[in-house]
Amino acid sequence: MPEPAAVALLRALLDATSSDQVTVPRSALVALVALGVAPAAQPNTQDLLTVPQAAARLQLSIPTVYKRAKDFPFTVHLSRKALRFNADGLARWLAERTGGQAP
Repeated sequence: MPEPAAVALLRALLDATSSDQVTVPRSALVALVALGVAPAAQPNTQDLLTVPQAAARLQLSIPTVYKRAKDFPFTVHLSRKALRFNADGLARWLAERTGGQAP
């Protein structure tokens, strides 16, 4: 069970945003590690698609994928400038919108 200080820090980070994607300040991660709370593992990069790969699967242009990335639930920000898309999440999202049919 996490320490109360860790829980309070995590709650403050969650309360600071309404987005599904959260950028955590390095200082907060350092504090959590010091409290014995490890951050979640990074996704396996083999399961991630580049912007051109995602654009092809979504049948959208590359600029449109960049513009809509914040709206997609399967977007993964590896860093400030590295954007990828979870392949399984993209497939599920497409299946939900197409009734299981290929677009």
